[in-house]
Amino acid sequence: MANFLESQVLSKALELLTKYPLCNACLGRAFSTLSRGHLNSERGIALKLALLMELDERVRDHQIKDLETLRGLLINMGTQAKELYKFYFSEEFRPKPCFICSDQLDRVKEDFKEKAIQIIRREGLKNFVLGVKLDPELKVKEIDFATKELGLHYESVKNELKREVGKFLSAEGFTPNLENPEVELIYDMKTRELEILKKREKVLITYNRFCRGTPVSSWSFEEQSSLEEAVKSKVSVPFAEFSDVRVFEDYPAVISGPGQVLRDQCFSVRPVGSVDARHRKLILSTTVIWKKYRVTVVSEKPISGAVNLLGSVYDVVVGVPSMEELYKKMEELGVTILSIDLLEAEGKYKKILESVPTHVKGI
Repeated sequence: MANFLESQVLSKALELLTKYPLCNACLGRAFSTLSRGHLNSERGIALKLALLMELDERVRDHQIKDLETLRGLLINMGTQAKELYKFYFSEEFRPKPCFICSDQLDRVKEDFKEKAIQIIRREGLKNFVLGVKLDPELKVKEIDFATKELGLHYESVKNELKREVGKFLSAEGFTPNLENPEVELIYDMKTRELEILKKREKVLITYNRFCRGTPVSSWSFEEQSSLEEAVKSKVSVPFAEFSDVRVFEDYPAVISGPGQVLRDQCFSVRPVGSVDARHRKLILSTTVIWKKYRVTVVSEKPISGAVNLLGSVYDVVVGVPSMEELYKKMEELGVTILSIDLLEAEGKYKKILESVPTHVKGI
């Protein structure tokens, strides 16, 4: 059905609503990076209204002849489609709860705002930042949605909550301090409780990865190991390799302390030192300009300079500026890639690591 819509945005919105019942905010969040100055709920309302008008016109022009093809779609749209549904089917409209948030997001936002401003005023907090602990069921659904539906301009539920509540607090004269907060106000979506947590120091680490299929974050890898699970902390990185690439170069990351030496089956972690907000920002803005990869490939013909491991299997060592360039080189060779390992990397991040002042070093 989506083929008759020329707009890619409307076509994708129609595709999503055909599959899932979505509230205004959860639909709009799938297009969050498009346009500016709008709430995700406003994006969702606009998309639904545009689709309803388009579909109704198609029905009137007899381009859609079987109304039954619209029944599930209109139900998934929620209350915006109520009147058109009753007009088409002459029966009571019974919408389904949102697939992602179960229609709880608006209530959660209001509760978060109310509790946050009460605590800030009561405790006299000035340097704070907002955090969110997702309901486990919602987290599973969001991961399922975001990983299955490719090509979205998606914003996470967690980020939307922090952004909108932070904007509300700023309007009330209480602006979150993202650079150097003393405490974190963490809202638990499941219990509806707001916890005051003293911020732990930020620690610069370097890590190696020895297992394939182990990402830095567990965001889209349910029930698999990750660097975040290994260090028991949220991890911020300036750059990273794909999860199937082993990393033998020392790559930098920033975690919430304390940093400890770690060596397990998949990761080796070494703390460098605690870092303040300025150095953390500097580190996380760095890039890699050159990388050396070892690529194990299958080739029907000998490869000059490569190591023949067995039969048609070769190890090829390649220096490139990016993973995209690596794939291009392998395509030019006409080989099939079996695995990739990062051996070395160069970039300004190495000089920055070496130049961290001694007063922010030392664990």
